[in-house]
Amino acid sequence: MCQSGRISRRVQVLCDALLLHPVLVLRNSRMVVGGIEIGGFARAAKHYVRRVFMNARNIDRRILFITYAGMDTEKLKYIQDLVQQYCPFERVYVQRASSAIASNCGPGAFGLLFMKKNDDSISLSEASRLNMGS
Repeated sequence: MCQSGRISRRVQVLCDALLLHPVLVLRNSRMVVGGIEIGGFARAAKHYVRRVFMNARNIDRRILFITYAGMDTEKLKYIQDLVQQYCPFERVYVQRASSAIASNCGPGAFGLLFMKKNDDSISLSEASRLNMGS
């Protein structure tokens, strides 16, 4: 985040020394810091995953994307196990982040992308049946 200009070099050094991990969220189509996790990777990842899935009844559990930047397979497996523990999904896709996201977030960053349930929405198969009947 320092290289992208989101935080200063001094703040980056302080975060690294104190094991502070900023959590970025999307608000009004902008990425902003929505919180901070404290500790090593395992602790920060566990708290983040638990917080994301705290209200799991509003989550559509069909598909989850785990997007990551600069992470080894051991850490990816740890994240997948955490997700399975807190909120199992039918399908989980693991993908590398784009270069734009990776340069903004830095190595070791990951995100969990999923849909929320909405009573007003219809499935793709329902939509295609409705269009065919017209």
